[in-house]
Amino acid sequence: MDPDREPLADLIRSIAIWFVVFGHWTVIAVTQANGTIDGVNALGRIEWAHWLTWVFQVMPLFFFVGGYANAVSMGHQRAHGGDQLSWVVRRYRRLLLPAAALLGVLVTAVAVARLVGVDGDSLGTGAWVATVPLWFLAVYLVNVAAAPLTHAAHRRWGLAVPVVLVVLVALADLPRLAWDDGHPVSDVNYLLAWLAIHQLGYAWHDGRLRATPRVGVPLALGGGAVLVGLTVFGPYAITMVAAPGEGMQNSEPPTVALLALAVTQIGVVLAARNALVDGRGRERRRRFAARVQPVVLTVFLWHM
Repeated sequence: MDPDREPLADLIRSIAIWFVVFGHWTVIAVTQANGTIDGVNALGRIEWAHWLTWVFQVMPLFFFVGGYANAVSMGHQRAHGGDQLSWVVRRYRRLLLPAAALLGVLVTAVAVARLVGVDGDSLGTGAWVATVPLWFLAVYLVNVAAAPLTHAAHRRWGLAVPVVLVVLVALADLPRLAWDDGHPVSDVNYLLAWLAIHQLGYAWHDGRLRATPRVGVPLALGGGAVLVGLTVFGPYAITMVAAPGEGMQNSEPPTVALLALAVTQIGVVLAARNALVDGRGRERRRRFAARVQPVVLTVFLWHM
């Protein structure tokens, strides 16, 4: 086994993908009326379920693990004398080819369905829902393209980089808090928030964030306290995904409340590392991760 390969990273990705699938399948209620297919976001009608998004919004963990994996991969690239551009190209190829396959099948299916008389509204809804996972891929590709620069920044300034990014995210939230209909300035958080989480993956890789209860518990408690303060007692919505009727969405674009959730989740998994990887039932969990890991991207792209 690769000595740099962290079994916790594989396990997090393998478990998180099923949280994503279950969450998406549960939150979308498909309806049919007068021959037209439509969909309803159940979170708009079941307010008590908003709390569940604190568990099922696991995209922060994907970016956290992505930062770790990219740090490992770039280290291998440097060790073998490879250049940064070829690393980015190779990473893009691995991500874009599966996405191209999805888009090719989807375009063909829509064209055939239109030819046989399926109405345009139903096709538009179906195509939109099927491509929802691509938002993650688009944002992650930006993180990959920036990785040589962001990793260099991490090696020089360490955890100061995500701290600055969090401050910038909070500042970019202010226009949205001032104007209920949002503000274009806040859209910069689509980049800044996910970069901040990705940077924390670098810190896990080089040991600045160690996978121990001594590090993880304070992160989880601190992040949780900030999350409760911002949502329960503050102006941010409880739900961490888009939901009808919520004023300021925490994911479109990401807010500082979503970053607080990210810190909480990261703290939990770092604190639980030994129990998850080396505790009772570890061989069963490792076999599960070994089976799921190779198909994580495929499942994510096609599950809708």
